[in-house]
Parts: sequence; structure tokens; C-alpha cells
Amino acid sequence: MDSAKLKYWVNKEGYTLGWLADIVGINPATLNRKMSGESDFTRSEIQIIKANLKLSINEVEAIFFTE
Repeated sequence: MDSAKLKYWVNKEGYTLGWLADIVGINPATLNRKMSGESDFTRSEIQIIKANLKLSINEVEAIFFTE
């Protein structure tokens, strides 16, 4: 999980992390845990983020599937 890249795309689209938590349907504290790597995003959460931020498959892979 590359939280810096996710934050970049959220900001680039003019949104906030609070907005991101809302559209994914999770508490901001839960979003924080997921972004820090304490827990993982579910496949459906990633799909919601991909659709709302208009991310390509490569961008999704760079954000969510990095070591």
C-alpha cells in the first residue's frame, strides 16, 4: 500500500480523505488503519476508489499492490 500515491490522487481530484472514507463507507479511523498498512482494503473498496478517482489498472496496482 502506497498511501502517498493514494493521497496524491485524492488531492489531484480535489477531494479529501474524509470524502474518501465516506464514498468507501468506512470510518476515517478505519481508512487511516488501511492506509498505514495495519489492515487491507477489500476488493470492493478498491473498486469504489478506482471508479471515483478514475484510476487506471496500472495506477491501482501502483497504489494498492506495492511492497
